[in-house]
Amino acid sequence: MKGVAIVPLGLEDAAREELEGLGASEAEVLKGAVLFQVKDCEELAKIAYVSQSADRVLFHLAHFSFADIRQDVEKHIGKVENFGDFAFEGMSFRASCERRGEHGFSSPDVEKLLGDALHRLMKREYGVDAAVKMASPDVTFFASIVDDSFALGIDFTGFDAGKRDYKIFLTPVSVRGTISYGLLRYAGYRKKHTLLDPFVNDGAIVIEAALYASGKPVQFYRKDKLAFARLAPFREKGVSSLFESIDKKIKKEKLPISGFDAAFQYVDYGRKNAKIAGVEKVVYLSRVESEWLDIKFREKSVDRIVTKIPEPSRKLVSKDVQKLYGELFYQAEYILKDGGKVGVLCRDLAVLEPHYAKYGFVIERQKDVWTGEQRLCMA
Repeated sequence: MKGVAIVPLGLEDAAREELEGLGASEAEVLKGAVLFQVKDCEELAKIAYVSQSADRVLFHLAHFSFADIRQDVEKHIGKVENFGDFAFEGMSFRASCERRGEHGFSSPDVEKLLGDALHRLMKREYGVDAAVKMASPDVTFFASIVDDSFALGIDFTGFDAGKRDYKIFLTPVSVRGTISYGLLRYAGYRKKHTLLDPFVNDGAIVIEAALYASGKPVQFYRKDKLAFARLAPFREKGVSSLFESIDKKIKKEKLPISGFDAAFQYVDYGRKNAKIAGVEKVVYLSRVESEWLDIKFREKSVDRIVTKIPEPSRKLVSKDVQKLYGELFYQAEYILKDGGKVGVLCRDLAVLEPHYAKYGFVIERQKDVWTGEQRLCMA
């Protein structure tokens, strides 16, 4: 059985790594998605429950490159053969589409085209005259279009998982939870690592690390919203035992994860968001200026420093930002273990070069990642 994880552009490799760690096999990177194999629907549902890199998790129906959207959708939908387990008399459905890139058609155009083609397929192959229902249908068919790449599946998630439910207190530079998690993966963060975010912002990096290290599912508080519970394979047996099998493994001990910031407001936001996420008791968040990091940590005691670096703004002038950059790498040289690394998310790596080079740091690798139309860089 195949699944598809829809992910932010640029995070495909991080998502593949996570999916393989969750038991998926034969993971293949597509544009803005990862195709993978799982044993059954229950394994796919577990991934939808815990995955921190996926905006959505789908049961795979088709994926292809298109030249003419109408002709190619009709062609490939007509070949779908693995929908039988999800079709039942009296079912309702809707078609939903997300586009990334420039196209000569709109998402509603695709949704109408897709809905018509799927309705004909269900009636022809399974004798099911499914009704369209826009709110809480039994089945949502989700299409992800990136440039000329088209991926279609049955939505197991049911909402945009990149918009975390814990992110209530936001800042002007907040980023999606999937990107914060992807940065941790890109930096090579592991569950037993000692982690520091010196510019905590809204706490997302610290929270995503805590969810990962403790084994707490990112959708722990959204169980009732997950779409797979309404699907035919789960309608009789339910999903309670599935959730219980995962939740009983959550670790509750304190984790070596710290988030600091010079601005009390940001620390306060981080604490409040961590409380909403249910991880406030396993992490340490405090108001600490970057110049005092060597007081808070012993020499060579930190495995990873992972952060979204501050940028000049109305409240933070360029001169002060440059000072923060210099202090970050000065302190990193002292507190990082041998083999320790700094992972950063920013708009322009060039602004950091004079500072990391001064203290012997080099860029090991870098990658662009997209949040909407905005390009960011991970290194």
